[in-house]
Amino acid sequence: MKKLIAWGVVALMAGSASASLTTTYTTMDGIADVTFAATQSVAVAAGDVIVMFSGTNKKPSANTMSYSTTSGDSFTSIHPWVSSSATPKAAPWMAYTTITTAGTYDFFVTGTGAVADRNGIYKLTSSTGVIAFLDSDAQEYAGVADGTTGVLFTNSLSWAPGTYGDIAVIGGIGVNRAEANSSVNLTVDDAGNYQRYSASTTISGATSFNVVWGFDDVLDTKTNDGGYLASSFAEVIPEPATMGMVVAMGAGALFIRRRFMI
Repeated sequence: MKKLIAWGVVALMAGSASASLTTTYTTMDGIADVTFAATQSVAVAAGDVIVMFSGTNKKPSANTMSYSTTSGDSFTSIHPWVSSSATPKAAPWMAYTTITTAGTYDFFVTGTGAVADRNGIYKLTSSTGVIAFLDSDAQEYAGVADGTTGVLFTNSLSWAPGTYGDIAVIGGIGVNRAEANSSVNLTVDDAGNYQRYSASTTISGATSFNVVWGFDDVLDTKTNDGGYLASSFAEVIPEPATMGMVVAMGAGALFIRRRFMI
């Protein structure tokens, strides 16, 4: 019995030490001009978090993106732009859901009109099986003169300290006319036309992160505004007290089984 308990503690501690958060990106097609929808199938496990992103060239009043899946899980918008009637003229969209049941499902992005767009799916998988949403930030810019250089836009994310392993940071931007030298302090996952793109990174041991988007020789004077957003998700690691309780419960179950087998 003592050996079983000891091995249980070792196994749980080892699982905690080797915990990791994996981010997988899948590019989707643009939405069709007739159905205003695009579909992508993805295999998922229970507990996975799906983050869907769209970068567009339209303002929210002209086109709104929404997300759904055949798994039946509902999406939560990172930022719906509901308070913005005219800007950003090039709006990015992002939403996430947590998968309840493992399987291969279709994931849909649906617009309300014809739009030039880049769409993609981030799948977050944790070895601990628990992923928590931490923070999001959405901003818009306007009035950037054509030919301006060294323009920086920032999304600021922060969260309270917790028992976290890896933390995934995902960002996306919608820009009508970024002419040259775009940059971001993330890894670019999909660089679309006219700088509508998404990017991500994995960090650990932090309670904040600034996503910094940069452009040189920036924009056409007619389309000199847009939007940018970011979100963060953490792998939640069970605390030692929780692991001890799990071990104790397992030991109790073994004791009862052995007692009644005698």
